[in-house]
Amino acid sequence: PEYSAWLEAERQEFRVLALRLANTLVSGSEGEDRIVHLRRLIALDPLNEQAAAALIKALMELGRRNEAHEVAGLTERLLQR
Repeated sequence: PEYSAWLEAERQEFRVLALRLANTLVSGSEGEDRIVHLRRLIALDPLNEQAAAALIKALMELGRRNEAHEVAGLTERLLQR
């Protein structure tokens, strides 16, 4: 029981740090790098609508409309659950 509580606390702390790092990387990047970092952020926080919208925008800016459409569809389905 003590180990489980400790492990869960460590996991939560790691998740918070990973989200903070991902947000920092997104804010300091552009182009393809921004897309990579946004995808990582969404993997950590799949319900992050702002990140999904930013990813869609970044994909559209690079002319990747099909991918942007796929992300929009996936996000919509995920948020409807």
